[in-house]
Amino acid sequence: MNLDESFSGRVEAARRGNRAAFERIAAEYSPHVEAVVRREMGVALRARFDPKDLAQDVWERALRSIGSFRGATQAELRAWLASMAAHVVGAHARRAKARGDGRDVPLDAASGPVPALAATNPSPSRVMRRRERSVRLESALASLSPDHRRVIELARLEGLAIKDVAERMGRTPNATSMLLLRALKELKAIFGRTESLSLPEPAAPEDDDEPK
Repeated sequence: MNLDESFSGRVEAARRGNRAAFERIAAEYSPHVEAVVRREMGVALRARFDPKDLAQDVWERALRSIGSFRGATQAELRAWLASMAAHVVGAHARRAKARGDGRDVPLDAASGPVPALAATNPSPSRVMRRRERSVRLESALASLSPDHRRVIELARLEGLAIKDVAERMGRTPNATSMLLLRALKELKAIFGRTESLSLPEPAAPEDDDEPK
């Protein structure tokens, strides 16, 4: 089939086992998956794992599970991938804690109870809340305008400096800061408080004469 056709066509082909279609989806959404992984990992876990490795785990799981994906929109795919990324990060976090005695514990085994570390492992309800929060955030981001969504992804999820975001978006740094401020305000109106998601409100930027 022609893989340049619609998003839904590529997804349907991937569901039927078309590897080329899946790889095109992976290429398009890899920055999104890695950004979600980085956000979910936090500083401590990023010190132990390379986010790219965990993102690869997400894609391996997605390849096995794409046949069960029933969404029809890009927002639904992003939310599905975000939920999977949160699950993978949670599994690696449990594995890291289970390896506290220096032994290598298989990932699947680490998902079971570890008595010596029970007090530090996140509860199932907390893990579920994090997944639900991640899915809600992806849905909220998907509802933003393309420029607002892009500036948040680059500046907050990927953690790029404003000057680097500005270069990617073809804007001045001041104009990019203003765009980020407006985007975060819009996201907060839709999603609610964003501080716990490493999406703090930026300081008000200096005035800039560049057209919005």
